[in-house]
Amino acid sequence: PEECIARAAEILQKSVGGNFLVRQAKKIRNAFSQNLQSSLPSVHAQVAEGILLGIKSKFPSTIEQNFKKAGIQHILVVSGFNVTVLLVFVAFFLNRLGRRVVFVGSVFFLLFFVLMVGLEPSILRAAIFGILSSLAVLWGKTTDSRNFLFCSAVCLALYSPTMIQYDIGFLLSFSATMGIILGVPICEKLPLNEKIKMPIAVIVSAQIAVLPILGLYFQEFPFIGFVSNFFVEPLVPVAMGFSFLAGMVGFVSEIGALLFALPAKIVIDGIFLIAKI
Repeated sequence: PEECIARAAEILQKSVGGNFLVRQAKKIRNAFSQNLQSSLPSVHAQVAEGILLGIKSKFPSTIEQNFKKAGIQHILVVSGFNVTVLLVFVAFFLNRLGRRVVFVGSVFFLLFFVLMVGLEPSILRAAIFGILSSLAVLWGKTTDSRNFLFCSAVCLALYSPTMIQYDIGFLLSFSATMGIILGVPICEKLPLNEKIKMPIAVIVSAQIAVLPILGLYFQEFPFIGFVSNFFVEPLVPVAMGFSFLAGMVGFVSEIGALLFALPAKIVIDGIFLIAKI
């Protein structure tokens, strides 16, 4: 069935000219990746490529083991969290132009982003979830996030039934998101400072939700991840932001790209240090 679906999608792309968009997306992805490699040290560029473009690289064994033992290996690849951060950036820049522009810009960005990084299950889920959320904002509707999450799962099941059964990326993404949706309202009742309550609620809820899957597939329960993610998660959007700016400015000026690459390098070094500790 998956081969039939893939073949049908290929025929559909050829009939509507989809291959042109895919080729352009890949060209931009490769050029953007080259900009990152030119402005950042090798291993830092690999991290930036992972969190922005979904490019999976072979990291030095020491760094890979540190990230695995610290329970933060998930930040090295594009996930629903990264998509959410990028959508926030898009909404921030387009917010003054009104809801319709934000919606159109978000949908266009999501579709193009999916073409750039490939049809990864976690990205597809996050993209469908993001489009539904943007549509709700456009219509001024208040809806239950659980409906969006299950709707995205149904859409993926129609595309590939085995995806929601066996794909680890989808299972981790779905579980973490559901954990946040269900767990944050409970954790918000804890008697903690308001400034740290939300980050703790999100991290703890997501970590608890994915623990069974990590134990089943990797035979590991990285409990230290509750601590390390509290320090690492706030740094990821900062690293993404400066890396994104370095990659974009690199199309115009190599020197300008280096100015944004420097803070990106410092933040990524901070992530390396936390993983090592």
